[in-house]
Amino acid sequence: MAAGRRGCPLRNTSTTRLIFTVLLLAASAAPVAAQPCNFNATVPANWQRIDASMASLRLPREAYVKGNGSHDADSLRYLADGLDVLVDYGIAGHQPEAESGTVSRLLGGAPALISSETQAGGAGRIAVTWVELGQARLEATVTIRYGDASRQLDACRIASSLQLHSSSTALTLVRTGRAAGQPYAVVRDAEGRQRRVVEGDYIALNWGKVTRIDQHGLQITERIPLPQGHWEERKTLLHKTD
Repeated sequence: MAAGRRGCPLRNTSTTRLIFTVLLLAASAAPVAAQPCNFNATVPANWQRIDASMASLRLPREAYVKGNGSHDADSLRYLADGLDVLVDYGIAGHQPEAESGTVSRLLGGAPALISSETQAGGAGRIAVTWVELGQARLEATVTIRYGDASRQLDACRIASSLQLHSSSTALTLVRTGRAAGQPYAVVRDAEGRQRRVVEGDYIALNWGKVTRIDQHGLQITERIPLPQGHWEERKTLLHKTD
């Protein structure tokens, strides 16, 4: 009987406890595996809605504006705990690539490209890029970087909340005015959300840009895609309603 017990020399020894402790610590220290973003992540109700020129997105309440993210004045950078969000637009650097259609629906039908990558230690990025059709190709990109895989779900939530603003036909002009010598306008979309805009702001689908504001109203210039890759310019006038 004694010889049988000697067959398990590590049982109830300090060596056994040490091995189990090391294995447990190694398992808990393993990085969280990053999963593909499925664009179905629900955004928490207490996140803040951000209007970034032509698009809106939702960010954690503690997010703050860091300033321009590049040499291009038409870019903004937002920082939150473990998240770095860059909204940028300018001349397109590549042709749009095929995607599943999910991103295009989020962006009102604009052709879009999504890319993601995971780096060492669980860090990574998700980039959503949309490009207009037409002769002068313009590009807008929202890039969300996260420091470790535990924040990837939040990055997916930000990307899932990305929306282009309404069609110009769904906008209502609330009022116009001047501040610091610059004309501005306040518009309301179909959901009742109001936004203050100035000349040069992108405000509607089809790269609808505010091209004039005066005491009579506001003009939006859009680029409407046509068959065979052509496009036409459309101007929409919004007048104040009494």
